Amino acid sequence: MGIRGSGVAAQGLFGVTPSPPKPAPTLEHPIVLWNRLEEQFRAKLGKAGVDRGRTFFWEEAMSKGVLDSDDAQALTELRMIRNKQVHSSKIDSKQVEYAVGLAEHLLEKMEPTG
Repeated sequence: MGIRGSGVAAQGLFGVTPSPPKPAPTLEHPIVLWNRLEEQFRAKLGKAGVDRGRTFFWEEAMSKGVLDSDDAQALTELRMIRNKQVHSSKIDSKQVEYAVGLAEHLLEKMEPTG
């Protein structure tokens, strides 16, 4: 019995429909999301008049409502995961999936509304 047949058997025996297998995570998706996130972040900083060249730009961005401390922490965590995975000889699929979820959440908060 092939993979397709085992799914039909599971549906018949247990009354469940198995979901299709998820593709193996790659670094392409989190990197694309990171690039979009960086663009959004730069645009918001520019609109608020925050200079990224300053040492304490995070604090200024938070004081001007560009992001909150949770967002700053999440951006830092995402950057660290991205850097670790890009320079690693083995991809940690759980970290990649986590990074994708984190980036998507941050993008939802960053993207302009209306």
